[in-house]
Amino acid sequence: MTFSGSTSSQGYTYRTDVKLVSGLLPNTSDGINHNVTVSINNANAVDGLVAVLTVTIEQQPHSTSSVAPTKCLD
Repeated sequence: MTFSGSTSSQGYTYRTDVKLVSGLLPNTSDGINHNVTVSINNANAVDGLVAVLTVTIEQQPHSTSSVAPTKCLD
């Protein structure tokens, strides 16, 4: 299962792809602190899915001036 979205801020456009991966964690409530109170409708506290996020910059602002590198003074 994969979800995607994008957002923009200060001239940058970011794209995020989220993939849900199963098989890395068990689908259980065993070993969870307060496992009885964190589950809903008798479902396990952990669903066994891990969200892997990939963020890419799709657009960035154009530089209007060149900036000379600064020198570190000792």
